[in-house]
Amino acid sequence: MRDWFFRQQVAIDSGSRQSLSRNTLENGLSEQISAFQIDHLMIGAAELAGGCTWLTEKMGASASPGGRHPGQGTVNALLGLSQQCYLEVIAPDPDLAELAGLARSLKALSEPLMRTFAVRCSGFDGLIPLLRDNGFDYSRQVMSRQTPKGEQLSWELLFVQNHPFGQQMPFFIDWQDSVHPCTDLVPSGTLKRLIVRLDHNLDRYRKFVSDLGLPLSLESGAPGLTADIETPGGPVQL
Repeated sequence: MRDWFFRQQVAIDSGSRQSLSRNTLENGLSEQISAFQIDHLMIGAAELAGGCTWLTEKMGASASPGGRHPGQGTVNALLGLSQQCYLEVIAPDPDLAELAGLARSLKALSEPLMRTFAVRCSGFDGLIPLLRDNGFDYSRQVMSRQTPKGEQLSWELLFVQNHPFGQQMPFFIDWQDSVHPCTDLVPSGTLKRLIVRLDHNLDRYRKFVSDLGLPLSLESGAPGLTADIETPGGPVQL
C-alpha cells in the first residue's frame, strides 16, 4: 500500500504543478499553497462499530481506534488518507446513559453518512476577518482527547454561525502544538474531490470558499456532501 501511495503522490504532484490555479472550485482537488486545507471528513453513525464496518466495506481498510471526547459524549475512529487528511467515524459514547447535542443527533441516524468536514489552519487570526467580510459570526471551543497510546491531543475548533448552509459549512480546526492524527495512520487512499451540493445561495458559498482557497466542487441539488477517493482497490465514493 505504501508503494501505491507513493505512485499516487508523484502523479498528483506532477499533474498539479502543470495546472495550479487559485480558483479550483470546479476543477476538483489540486495541490495549492493555502493557509486552509481540508483536514478530515466526518462520518456520523449511531454506533461506532456499525460506522466502522460501513467504512471498511466502502474503503477496503479498517479505521483505527481514536478515543473519547470528554464533555461531548462522543467517540471516534480514524482512517488515514494521503496529504495529511483522514476520515473520522464519530458516534455517541456507548458508556453514557444520557446523550445531548451532537451525540443525540448521531444516535438518531438510521445509517452512517457524510456529516460535515473540517478545515485545518494555524490559528484563526486570518480566518476571522474573512468570516466578518462574508457576514458570518463564529464561536470557538477548546477540545481534547487521549489517544490509545495514552498521549493527550488538544485542539481548538471554530464554528461558523449565522449562515444558511447547514452541515455543508465546514468547521475549522487548529491542532496547536499537538501531533496531527495522521502521523500514526497509514494512508488508505487519496481524496480526489469533495463535492458540496446546495439548493440555495450557491454564489454566496462559492465566494466564501474561494476566499479561503478551498478546492471544492460545488453543485446545485439536494444538500449533501460526496467524497471521491482513490484507493488501491479502485475509486470509492462516500
